[in-house]
Amino acid sequence: MNRYRNAAWLPIIAVLLGFTAACGTLTASTSPAPSPTENTPTEVPAVTQEPAPPTVATSDTPVADPAALCPKAGEGTSQYVSKENGFCLLYPAGFSAIPDDLRPKEAINLLGPRETNKPKSQERISVLVSIEYNGPADGLDSNGYARKWYDLFAKSPDFPYDGQPGTMGGQPDVVLSNLPGYTVQRSAFVVANGIKYRITLSPQPEDMPELAGPASLAWDIVTKSTVFFPPQSQREVKRPEEVCPKESSEMRLYRDDKDGYCFLYPADFAPVPEFSGMVKGGPILGQAEGFGDVQTYVAVGTFGHIEGQTPRQVLEPRMAQIDSASVQDATIAGYPAVTFRSLQGPWPSRQAIISVNGDVYTIVGEPWDPERYPNGIPYLDRLWEVVTSSLAFFDPWR
Repeated sequence: MNRYRNAAWLPIIAVLLGFTAACGTLTASTSPAPSPTENTPTEVPAVTQEPAPPTVATSDTPVADPAALCPKAGEGTSQYVSKENGFCLLYPAGFSAIPDDLRPKEAINLLGPRETNKPKSQERISVLVSIEYNGPADGLDSNGYARKWYDLFAKSPDFPYDGQPGTMGGQPDVVLSNLPGYTVQRSAFVVANGIKYRITLSPQPEDMPELAGPASLAWDIVTKSTVFFPPQSQREVKRPEEVCPKESSEMRLYRDDKDGYCFLYPADFAPVPEFSGMVKGGPILGQAEGFGDVQTYVAVGTFGHIEGQTPRQVLEPRMAQIDSASVQDATIAGYPAVTFRSLQGPWPSRQAIISVNGDVYTIVGEPWDPERYPNGIPYLDRLWEVVTSSLAFFDPWR
């Protein structure tokens, strides 16, 4: 919460906590990995077949069986192949290959040993290597990909850019270290066959001596064995330029590439730099003890991926803080939604939940309190209408 620099943002926090959050099928391993163990060898096992030479197939040179390019598992290693996503690799046999919870069709997690027991209140850290298919590069090379990713997701005086060039699978790559995460991370960024890939290790070996051996082992095996080939799965990509509305002298465009949405807002309102997706404006409606100035705002945010639930089902566990008579089904940006009046926080707010193919987004507007802040209602109504009628969704940039 340290990004909220003064008490004026506390009502925002209180209201949004309930509904907003921060920022082809994968092929089964042909040599299934046993469950993670507490002890993993620190020597890199011998690879029985070297990865394919740099002449990896491109989209102009199709391969009948891409798996033929892949290194074979040997003693101490298992093989992972994703024809749909265009890569294969080896990983330590003591690790488990598990599809990512949020992106099971595009990302795989290789889970290794955990640190020794901690108090029950603390979660133990595991060695984790993730490999992500991140969509078309749209003209970026590996260096451009690493730089843009850093600028969007990690740019900070605490995490300076330190890109180290190298190669992976015959392709140029760039490795960034000391990236923010649950633990400090290391990532390799690769563009191969026009597709962006990110390979991430956590924790970094130098940060946790207890896990340094298996962490180094996993990174070395994965990065030295990975082979890229043209993905067999054709995915439709929705880009912001295709769906976002055009701004004008009266309307400005807000666009969030990380979370995949855009909308218009009136030119007499302005974005709030401290909070992604928020615009505010209109007169100062008053002062609230402990909160400072009260002013009209609308914020768009994300609530994670919830597969198979309607917006009403997402809302149901939170009905204790909702005016039940206000709940209405709706369609926003072409997707199913539900709108309602929330009673949570220092004053009521106008809210919506939208399900975009399982990705849940929220809209919050406040204060929606005609009795205490009647002068703000026209501003809230206008801003809400502009945002909800112009809102569009596209594939987040990864």
